[in-house]
Amino acid sequence: MATKDLKKIEHAPERHEIAEDIVSIRNLKSFTQEKREVLIKELLAQKELTQTPRAYPFPQHKWYAEVWKSLTPDQQKEMKDNIRVTTDGKVEMIKMKKKFSALTAKHNGKDIFDGSHVDGNWNTGIKGVTYLTGKAAEKEAKNQRKKLLKDKSEIEQFISFFPGEGTKEKVFNFVKLFGLEKAGCWHPNNKEWNGVGSVGYVRLSRVNGNDNVYVLKWFNDNVSINRGNQEYPSPFLAFEDC
Repeated sequence: MATKDLKKIEHAPERHEIAEDIVSIRNLKSFTQEKREVLIKELLAQKELTQTPRAYPFPQHKWYAEVWKSLTPDQQKEMKDNIRVTTDGKVEMIKMKKKFSALTAKHNGKDIFDGSHVDGNWNTGIKGVTYLTGKAAEKEAKNQRKKLLKDKSEIEQFISFFPGEGTKEKVFNFVKLFGLEKAGCWHPNNKEWNGVGSVGYVRLSRVNGNDNVYVLKWFNDNVSINRGNQEYPSPFLAFEDC
């Protein structure tokens, strides 16, 4: 039997229930045709929020699915309205008209470090993640025709579009979506990984006049957005305009 036919059988009870509900709505003679169509659309939207994980938006993006599973139906709707995954795997913030991704670049052991790099204590960063200084990030973003956020207000706007009750929850959902939980950073003076597995750092802005960048930091239940030294290689997010 074809896979398509198997899926139809697997979801037959749900499909039958939805069909019965639609028939019931269409039989509501006291409602106008326009009102009945509105009710049907609302029904289908609600059913979509309560379907199994196979029905998640963007099931190919494992982190989107992980965040989605942890949300309430209202928060799922918020996420669907504000965030989508593009065909090239980037995270689009719909209302900002920007698509974000973690910067990647070639390891040079100076201002760009691959997360797989082993330090003198046999520790690594997060494998698959690139850690850059602020100036290296600016250079790579320009070479890749990408941009960094400007300031704290842009970062706060970016975070505000993530689902969650309050800033703290939104930040944690943000770092989950990009796979950057407890990413730590590289310590340029000690030549070792710092805070990997316990502290998360993501740098989001270009370098300012004080040679600092804005850093989003989270540790246990605490989150903050502050200026930090750009010389500590950390994960960087960059964006492209849609």
